[in-house]
Amino acid sequence: MILLTLCTVAALQGEPAQTPPPARGRWSVLNGVEVVVNGDVITRRRLERILAREVRRYGVTTRSEFEQLQAAIYRNSVDSLLMRQGGEYLGIQPEDVERLVDNWWNWRTTAAGGVKAMQETLEKQQLSAADQREIYSEDVLRRSFENTVTGKDRGPGGRVIQDRFVRPGERRAAFDRICRDRWGLDAIGGRAPRLLLQELLIPVRASEPPEAARELLEDLLAQVEEGEEFAVLVEEFGERANDGVTEPLTLAEVESLFGRQLAGFLREAPAGSVTPPQPFMNGEEVVAWRAVQLREVRPESAPSFDALEVQAAVERRLLETRDDVHRDRALDELLTSSYVWLPGGDAGRSGAEPR
Repeated sequence: MILLTLCTVAALQGEPAQTPPPARGRWSVLNGVEVVVNGDVITRRRLERILAREVRRYGVTTRSEFEQLQAAIYRNSVDSLLMRQGGEYLGIQPEDVERLVDNWWNWRTTAAGGVKAMQETLEKQQLSAADQREIYSEDVLRRSFENTVTGKDRGPGGRVIQDRFVRPGERRAAFDRICRDRWGLDAIGGRAPRLLLQELLIPVRASEPPEAARELLEDLLAQVEEGEEFAVLVEEFGERANDGVTEPLTLAEVESLFGRQLAGFLREAPAGSVTPPQPFMNGEEVVAWRAVQLREVRPESAPSFDALEVQAAVERRLLETRDDVHRDRALDELLTSSYVWLPGGDAGRSGAEPR
């Protein structure tokens, strides 16, 4: 921990943290500067360009999704800049970064099947060649920082600053935790529970008041509580093919299809449970109301801890978790020791606002 602190704090704590902010005549909202971190600038134009690209890539349609993406891009841009600065402190020369980017670009182009095929691949990803080179250039420095603070690479002075040894007792304890939780068994060679769901979808009709669909669904759910079969109501009122019955789904698939709130409700729910009414959105508009019944929970299957590949998978999971902790801690230390200035606000050495 001491070595980590020395590495991260020494990287950014010195002179930049004591230098007053640039005069407002140079850095201002009018000049498009959104935040200054240790003398490096993140411009509004850059953030807007990333935002527009990600909106196209992920098909963002609602105001809530847009605001979440906007906040994530802002936070990740500050984190990325801090990690890039940390990587530069480790001594990687700009020409070395450019050489690595050129080698990677040539490899990607060959793997894609040529320049034209590479262009088509980038177009599908809503990226330009300049975007992709910039992303990879930053990745080189970011990975150098991450690999150092997690102990994958040697740090300043040639020392490894984090222990990556997983003790046998840790491995067994992690295996037992994964088995108790059940939902992560796929990652270690087992099989997590699968959920078989049935959806009752009531559309909002233009000829009726907007709240009519919700009120109808609430009435139907009240009938379920009184003993009516959910499947009978789906057959009579539902708007889904196959009677609204899904394939057996993992919890992650449920979250992807139905959202985090519903997945959280079903995580420990017994078979037969029915979710409360939820809106089904198309952009900002509620186009239907739905409820979901958990028809069946197909049981999990745990692998044998004696299998070497299972122990290796458990160890990878442990190291991933440990790496996340070390990376977040190093970022927090970098942010605490950094000089962060927002145009129109006070300069300071706290990263609370950007993060």
